Amino acid sequence: MNVLPNLFEEFIDIENLKFYAKKIDENRYLGFAYDELKILDSIKNANLNINQIRNIHFGQIELEYFKDDQNSFFIIEDQIFGYIDDILVKIPSSINIENPTKIELDKIELSKDTIAINSSSKYIDNKTAYTISIIFILLALLNFGKYIANISVIDKTPIQIEKIKTDSKMLSTSLQTKSVIKRFKKLYKKQIKLRELLEYILLYKQHNKATLYSIDYKNNKFIFKFKDISTKKIKRYIKKKYKIDSISQKDNIVTIGLSI
Repeated sequence: MNVLPNLFEEFIDIENLKFYAKKIDENRYLGFAYDELKILDSIKNANLNINQIRNIHFGQIELEYFKDDQNSFFIIEDQIFGYIDDILVKIPSSINIENPTKIELDKIELSKDTIAINSSSKYIDNKTAYTISIIFILLALLNFGKYIANISVIDKTPIQIEKIKTDSKMLSTSLQTKSVIKRFKKLYKKQIKLRELLEYILLYKQHNKATLYSIDYKNNKFIFKFKDISTKKIKRYIKKKYKIDSISQKDNIVTIGLSI
């Protein structure tokens, strides 16, 4: 195949041509030079879909079966062909050929001598097409490798989650976790209310220059003890916002019980 271009370039311009060789016998070959773009244009002009064409055959090879010594001319779809010096040629319509053999193409048993047409040859040559194909294959292999790696990570994730739960002494089920979160939310809201109550009482102490003797918190209940204050005045202040559980006075100490 490497010597074919050199054989043809003496007779024709071989630029943009491709080549094919068929071995006839031990030391004889039949060489072809063809223009892939012209073949593509012919297929397009015939309103054929290049994707539906698997192989391209050479008439020189396929029609040789019909050549004989008595008649080397035959007609195919109103066009006459013939072998002249063993070369297949198309006979001009102006030449009268008597009784050419009629051949039906769909009944020809085709050989295995074919060429493949690159439908993108108008834009890139075969070498470039092969290079691009290799790049796409490498990218596909890379993506496949990443896919395998991701699958491995995904498979290990549940095990890693369980290890983290064990090492951190976390709860084993999401139901238990939700229950704990709910309990802490409830406790948080209660603590906010207790801080608001405590702030409200301390504001009274601050604005009225009262003496807070002691604060106790027991059984969800605050016990405030004030010294030297008016029982009626503080009772009226607290009732604006909270319900008083108990209030008492002994000597100069006023004891108030409040709960949320």
